[in-house]
Amino acid sequence: MSTPVRPQPKSNRKSTSNPATEAWEHALDTFRAWVGPVRNRALETARQRYFAFCQTRRDAADFPEVAPMIAFGFLTRCAFADAERKTDMYGRR
Repeated sequence: MSTPVRPQPKSNRKSTSNPATEAWEHALDTFRAWVGPVRNRALETARQRYFAFCQTRRDAADFPEVAPMIAFGFLTRCAFADAERKTDMYGRR
């Protein structure tokens, strides 16, 4: 008797062979699950800085393995900087 095969959930995102983009998408999903929603300004800043960084490091042999950690670092840095900026703006310290 064979076991039934469960259908895999469909992702909204297209499959890509670009390790930088795949790493960014994975890190963003993980970050949102960990922190929750993040403001668009912080996400866009993190995305721009991450992809600019990747332009110079893309050819490294270990890039596909470390890219998700790098992306997560950029997300964390920008989200906390954005939160700190909001705190300073409203005088809450």
